[in-house]
Amino acid sequence: MKLDNIMNGKSYFGGPLDPEISSLLEDAAIHFSDTGKALSSLLEAREKAPYALAVFFSLYKFYFYKNQLDLAEKTVRESLFEAAYQGGFPVEPALVETTGNPCFLDPSSPHYFYLFSSKALSFILLRQGRIDEAQSLLSELSRLDPSDRVGSSVIRDYLKGATKGASLDSVH
Repeated sequence: MKLDNIMNGKSYFGGPLDPEISSLLEDAAIHFSDTGKALSSLLEAREKAPYALAVFFSLYKFYFYKNQLDLAEKTVRESLFEAAYQGGFPVEPALVETTGNPCFLDPSSPHYFYLFSSKALSFILLRQGRIDEAQSLLSELSRLDPSDRVGSSVIRDYLKGATKGASLDSVH
């Protein structure tokens, strides 16, 4: 899943977007190198569509790629609350049960978005050097997504490298 696909309205999360919101996300992608302009478009999209999962995704990815990890973490945590609310399940990973629930397999569902964003949070935590928290979340993701549909095994591999002394700065 590519950032520009989400930011230009080709949403995998939450289904199609209102054309105005799609336009704002596309504008943010086009002007990504102009941080102020891109952020302005993203914040306007969030103001106009505060519950759109694709907007949350675009915003936390933007913050991550701009190395604003605290804002990326805050935004991804907000997105987890929203996804859990929309999906009607608890926000705490330890309380979530995915077995037998096909919604967690549907990339357009808030359930899948929750898993995907949990993976993103684990990566943010890893980049912040919060190894134990990242490891704990990745353990929950192994339970929630045993077939690794959202690709959290990639983050687990980075974590293994980090605990062996590899630099986290090279991880993007």
